[in-house]
Amino acid sequence: MHAPFELAEIAVFVAGADALLVNLGAFDIERRSAIEVAVALVCAALAVETDAWMATLAALAAFGVAGEIAAQRVQGPGSFAAAMIDALHGIDRGTLRARVKAS
Repeated sequence: MHAPFELAEIAVFVAGADALLVNLGAFDIERRSAIEVAVALVCAALAVETDAWMATLAALAAFGVAGEIAAQRVQGPGSFAAAMIDALHGIDRGTLRARVKAS
């Protein structure tokens, strides 16, 4: 899988002839750091899921949901990063199932 590049809040992952477009949400985080966290989540998911596309999709869905949760909790521009880490730490299967919008 090649490194992603960004178009607004969209991350694009390419593997051979396949491509995956993921909307990472419209929350305010320094973009390079956001992509680094997303890639780390994908790597962690690949450690437990043999299907690379499913691992990527699950990790980025979790990242997007955590971003939505963090955006609801922030008190100001300096607190988003901490809220994002807290949201990622506290995310569970039920929250993902309730909040992921798949089509």
